[in-house]
Order: sequence, then structure tokens, then C-alpha cells
Amino acid sequence: MTDNLFAPTPEQWRRLAAARQAYTDTVSPHYDETLQHVTQRARDSGDIGKADIGALLMWKRLRADTPWAAELMALKFPL
Repeated sequence: MTDNLFAPTPEQWRRLAAARQAYTDTVSPHYDETLQHVTQRARDSGDIGKADIGALLMWKRLRADTPWAAELMALKFPL
């Protein structure tokens, strides 16, 4: 049996975990909501549509440090 050449090493896992923690410590808790919603919809339906792709593009391009984007991401729906 051969080792999986693509499996992360323990050190790589440690670095990934540290990077994830640093990310979550510095980003708004609302920042990844769009990604999570689109991911769940795609997982449930087995398909991703143009609206989902558009939502991801907008999400990725938003600068969360601008006041209007921070307010938008903090909104709870339905209003």
C-alpha cells in the first residue's frame, strides 16, 4: 500500500488550522454567509445556477471593510 501523495502532513494540518483560526478571528461572522448558503443549495440540489454563481462573484468582490458592505452582510433576512 502506498501513501497518498496528496494527503496533508500533520504540519500542514497544523498550519491550515492556524490559518483558519487567524481568518475567523479577523473577519466578520457574516462574511461567509453567502458562500455557506450557496454551498448548501448546491449540495441539496446537486446543481448550481447562474444566480448562485452571481452571488458568489459579488460575495468574493465585496470589501468587507467598507461601511455599506459591512451593513449589507450584517442584515438578517427576511427583513
